[in-house]
Amino acid sequence: MPNFDTSSIFPFFDNFSYFNCRAKNSTESTASSLKITNIIFYSNNITWKQRSTIVNYYHKYFAGFIEEQLKTPFPTFLSYKLDMEVIVYDVYSKFTPDITNMWILSKMIEDAVVNCGVLRDDSPEFRMYTGCGYKFVDDEKDRKIVVTFKYNKY
Repeated sequence: MPNFDTSSIFPFFDNFSYFNCRAKNSTESTASSLKITNIIFYSNNITWKQRSTIVNYYHKYFAGFIEEQLKTPFPTFLSYKLDMEVIVYDVYSKFTPDITNMWILSKMIEDAVVNCGVLRDDSPEFRMYTGCGYKFVDDEKDRKIVVTFKYNKY
């Protein structure tokens, strides 16, 4: 194993909500809230321009946390790949998306880590695994996203 402690890398995205991104509806002049899941991104409900606006918003949003908490790039090791796990701490409701519909959130975080220069690339040469899950909390103030990075030999 490389001499690099990844167990201490836990970026926290406090008060994040996948309900809070606002995109203009092409037929209305007012903004409407969208639930950010892969269903939104790959349905005919939004245009490529709206999709791009949402993705760019989240890349910038996550970049602030990444630049604050991950100051140095992850080193590259020949036989090791960097795995990523995303845990969403949220209050359960009947509107909570299925976890498999949340992969787009992991992708936006991964892209932001690459865009910030912390990860060289997100191709299989450098990354082989991403996990995503929920931990339900009782109080809104406990909502957050925890991202953990770990090296694995493949």
